[in-house]
Amino acid sequence: MKTFLTLAFVFLLAGMTQAAKWEWVDNSSTETGFALETLQGGVWVEVATVGANVTTFQDALSEVVGRVRAFIQLADGTRIYSTYSNTAALLNAPVNVTVK
Repeated sequence: MKTFLTLAFVFLLAGMTQAAKWEWVDNSSTETGFALETLQGGVWVEVATVGANVTTFQDALSEVVGRVRAFIQLADGTRIYSTYSNTAALLNAPVNVTVK
């Protein structure tokens, strides 16, 4: 079953910063973790990994094109990957936000 990814813009009040929030559905039961990739200059680059059963991630980017895939890490460090999630985009997030 394919993992479904959504990206949302988040404005963090405490730090008054903006971020991209990644959320996905965990359709696997045996994963070691999830690998998150962003499209940078036409090339997919792994930017983070999270542990098993984690379904959210937040980063400081305001524009993201991303995808996620589950992996199982073997004892020798080799990873076996699932298929990729859908590709999700968060473009042109607001730069100046006023909270009243």
